[in-house]
Amino acid sequence: MPKTLIVPVDGSEASELAVPVAQTLAGHLGNCDIVVLAASLADDEKSLRRYLDALVERVDTGVIRTELVQEPVPADAIVRALENESDAVICMATHGRGRLTAPVLGSVATEVLRRVATPLVLVGPRCEPVWWHDPPRVVACWSGAPSNPVLLPARGLAEALRSELWIESVFHPLDTHMAENPHGEFEPALENIGPDVEVHLLPLSGEYPAGVIVSSARELPATLLAMTTHARSGIARAALGSVTMDVVHRSPCPVLVVRGP
Repeated sequence: MPKTLIVPVDGSEASELAVPVAQTLAGHLGNCDIVVLAASLADDEKSLRRYLDALVERVDTGVIRTELVQEPVPADAIVRALENESDAVICMATHGRGRLTAPVLGSVATEVLRRVATPLVLVGPRCEPVWWHDPPRVVACWSGAPSNPVLLPARGLAEALRSELWIESVFHPLDTHMAENPHGEFEPALENIGPDVEVHLLPLSGEYPAGVIVSSARELPATLLAMTTHARSGIARAALGSVTMDVVHRSPCPVLVVRGP
């Protein structure tokens, strides 16, 4: 699990939503640093440095350091920072138009996901201020073989956070196989996750997977969701890439996103 959480900010309050999320995660992970990162053009370096200093003064708990990268393309700066840190994970907001550098972090997150192999923790605009729940629950959203890449990162995160591990899947209401043997449908996922871990299974039904996942996250409640991109749900026939971003934008908790095959 990560030794460093990289938090990109763009000068907006929306982008700063990821900072307290990173602080909470770092506190539960232990021995985990936080790097608040901003990309700058030469003509706004001083103003951006003042902004970073003021941000740290407001939120610092002794584990935050800042980094200002001379890079006009935010995604390039984030990827470079990730390469320079060992065992690092990016924790970033998905919406935020910077008053200083003016990128839209939703599009930046999409570009970073396309370019890096490590998971990202994405914080959507509806992430609740108090999203950590006891007992903590990491919920992996699984929809067959294309979403298998999410299983081991979800397990690793659950172990690092000393959290319950849940696997949930959304099936179409007309799926007769699911109705007959709901838990049997999870056998491939359990084989991938391994036999030496306790897993809670949550079969769900609905025609709108993103809505079902978000509602379930509120009801459990989930501490973190874990999803892949570019997978395709078997019965609901929805591209999980679009489902994932829909969930991130509406989720009451952060979402660990793993690039799919």
